[in-house]
Amino acid sequence: LKGGTSGKWSASVDYFQNILLPHLRKFTDKIDLKILKRGYYPQGGGEIQLIIHPKYLNEFYQDLKSIPHINLIEMGELVQIKGVVNCSQDLEKAEVAERIQHSAKVTLTPRNCPTDIRVEYTNTLSPGGEIVLWAKYAPDEGINFNNPIILGADARAEKGKPAELIGKKAAQDLIQELKSGACVDKYLVDQILMYMALLPNSQIRTSKITNHCKTNIYVIEKFLDIKFKIKGLKISVERR
Repeated sequence: LKGGTSGKWSASVDYFQNILLPHLRKFTDKIDLKILKRGYYPQGGGEIQLIIHPKYLNEFYQDLKSIPHINLIEMGELVQIKGVVNCSQDLEKAEVAERIQHSAKVTLTPRNCPTDIRVEYTNTLSPGGEIVLWAKYAPDEGINFNNPIILGADARAEKGKPAELIGKKAAQDLIQELKSGACVDKYLVDQILMYMALLPNSQIRTSKITNHCKTNIYVIEKFLDIKFKIKGLKISVERR
């Protein structure tokens, strides 16, 4: 796949790889994503390789019955915060990525949790940069790989905006997600709804019910014989 690997109003490849993809692994035998080149707006030029080994090839809907429901209600204990700052090579001299990284780390320090944010510079067609952060939780019974609890947040580098503010914003957005008690952040909920619809009796607790979330629910219900229910910040789905 070729194009932009990060951009406004869309999930970046790092968000897809580290926050959404872990939820999709139970639908496959194996799924791997490699970032071959990064690309920023407007010229793009990014390239990724996504390799999927299907678990089911024939009776897909029948075989879905053997897949565990999506159950993301109890947050558990925060065990790790990870992240990546990716920037175009022309920003390396000004140490933009390192300044974003440092600002995010300082903002996250009060969380008292192991934090690892790596820095990456690459040669790209257009200048740009981004920080993506994700926090991993483990319930009392340990990490559930069928229902991983991973909250994410990000911020893009923009011309005229200090690097320190970019790192701080991403970290503050992540902290708000952590404080919400949610198991699904306000962006992941939009992406995971369609997989909930394939597995009736699934349920999640999110940090915010956005209009985008409501629109996705409306559209999905037009295609499948299921019904979503929203109660506070909890979303569940059942057959009609």
